Amino acid sequence: MQLKKSIRAVLAALITALLGAAGLVLAPGAHAVPQNDNLGNPDLTRKGSIVVHKYENPAWNQTNNGRLLTAPDTAKAMDGVEFILQKVSGIDLTNPNEWEKISQLQYDEGAKKVTYKGQDVTLDANETKQVTAAGGTATFGDLAAGVYLVREGDTGTHKVIKKAQPFFVSIPFPSKEGQNAKWLYDVHAYPKNTVSDDGVKTLKDEAAQKVGDNVDWEIKYAVPALGVNAEGVQETYTNVGMEDQLDAHLKYKNAVVTLGGETLTPDTDYTVTVEPADKGETDTTVSQKVTVKLTPARLAKVTAGQEFKVVLSTQITGVPQNGEIPNSFGPIVNNYQPGVTTTPSDRKVKVGDLLILKRDKDDQKPLKDAEFAVFATKEAAAAGTDPIAKAVSGADGQVRFVGLVLGTEDSKKFYLKETKAPAGYVISTEVKEVTVNKGKATQVALTIDNTKHGGPNLPLTGAAGQLMLTLGGLALLGAAGGLTVAQVRRNRAVNA
Repeated sequence: MQLKKSIRAVLAALITALLGAAGLVLAPGAHAVPQNDNLGNPDLTRKGSIVVHKYENPAWNQTNNGRLLTAPDTAKAMDGVEFILQKVSGIDLTNPNEWEKISQLQYDEGAKKVTYKGQDVTLDANETKQVTAAGGTATFGDLAAGVYLVREGDTGTHKVIKKAQPFFVSIPFPSKEGQNAKWLYDVHAYPKNTVSDDGVKTLKDEAAQKVGDNVDWEIKYAVPALGVNAEGVQETYTNVGMEDQLDAHLKYKNAVVTLGGETLTPDTDYTVTVEPADKGETDTTVSQKVTVKLTPARLAKVTAGQEFKVVLSTQITGVPQNGEIPNSFGPIVNNYQPGVTTTPSDRKVKVGDLLILKRDKDDQKPLKDAEFAVFATKEAAAAGTDPIAKAVSGADGQVRFVGLVLGTEDSKKFYLKETKAPAGYVISTEVKEVTVNKGKATQVALTIDNTKHGGPNLPLTGAAGQLMLTLGGLALLGAAGGLTVAQVRRNRAVNA
């Protein structure tokens, strides 16, 4: 009987405090347990369970009292989140005075210990881990009566801004619904996280044609709704922005930021920080880290659901061996930092080289100083207008166009035309279609031969020599004619 009275005396405080961080806080005005509620003695020999239901914020407009709730249609369950269970063996529920301690237990994340009014309370070293699945549910079953610590572990692939607060659960748990209060042996908890979405990055490279040109990256995500803290106070935005780790073949040029469709003012509404990228000693794949953040003044105006968008302008500075320039980014919301992010293939700009050989048509020797231009269309090449790039053959006869932009494709067609022939050679007017593949060119894609100009008639010995040859020729003709006449006369004489 004494146990029953003692338990009833602490229920009012216990129900409001237990599992507050897990979303098990009762609505205001429903904290106290009516004196005529007859809970009866708890069965401390009966085993129970703790069922964790993991959802994204925002909080639901429902009273959570440890019982199974119906999730709103808009609720988003989170599979793949780990929860860790440990028994607080320093609390003995057979002792009425111990029940009063439950609502005042604290967990020190740094020290990994449980305290009551500053005094350590024994926490079992054994940990049981479960991962949410099948709609964000993780069940810890076959639990003996006692007090348990539940804390969130690995959040998997979710971009969690802040993990759920650790919370305590008693088995059994005193629950109240309307005028009905009872002991729960299967307790349902609903911890929630504020989660940032992956965001969307779109490559804007329509104007880029070669190394040295700029490509823009449109980065955007919806600002997530925040929840309440452990004290039940609505959280506020302390950080909204994004971080971009630029590839070693990109260089930051500019950033334009909009929020909810409104173009923001640099320095007043947002700041941009450019610094060396986070990388290891041997990592040469990234060059700069660009961080864009809203200022405190602008943060005060942020509302959930607004679209945060950055158009990041970068310059292509070179051609990687594989021809692909990726760009990874991550959203920043409050305490969430991007860390390592993935880059889908459609977020890569692809570039390639074009290598051709210029040589003499007759002896196949390489020719230097031949000038060529590459064009986007056959018509532009024929007219010689709007060349993408120009290049000149070297002593080895090779002409290299470095870093032609292919967009997001692995190859692209271009059109080549000779614009100046080497001295002594005839220029080719033919437009050549060439295919450029991503990456550094190691093989000659096209060989173009040139023919020499025809020369003037060469003199033999000057004007006098020409005259002598002419006179000599006439003399020979005259002699030949005389011999012919003489032969004819002899033939007539013989035949007479």
